[in-house]
Amino acid sequence: MGPKRLLPDLISVKRDFCWARECAGAVVGVDAFILLYEAVKSAYEEVVVRGEHRAALAHFKRRLDTLLIKGVRPVFVFDGRKFSGKQVAQHTRGEQRARALALVAAQLESADAQQAGDGTLALCLDDKTLKAAAHVTEELVTAAINLLRATSGVSYVVAPYEADA
Repeated sequence: MGPKRLLPDLISVKRDFCWARECAGAVVGVDAFILLYEAVKSAYEEVVVRGEHRAALAHFKRRLDTLLIKGVRPVFVFDGRKFSGKQVAQHTRGEQRARALALVAAQLESADAQQAGDGTLALCLDDKTLKAAAHVTEELVTAAINLLRATSGVSYVVAPYEADA
């Protein structure tokens, strides 16, 4: 169904929610991929242009720390295998990402990607293209799982399939 179609239906049951008040001390399931996608989108330039995930992982850790500070005991749920019923949507997303990555690669190779004085690249790409090219990699998932393993009081599970399977 997706958030665009689901969220309008949920407006009638919407209410204010406060983590500190309603979840302190509770065990709460957290969709790890939602936080990882959010983290990648927050650090899209580093992820896409430099192929590094430090900033994305730092964003993920800040979200984890926020939960822990508020007294929430999170159980992170990672998606498992792809669900065959979503092949068309996954294929479409993959094509969109591939087009965006091709634009980024072409930009990096072109004369428009000039080395700036501080050593950074001056890209002439809009944020939308860079965000579309960003994606959660196996490397980032592994780093997030290692972070969770090293954090006391945090559990995780890898589901057999994607959450909506």
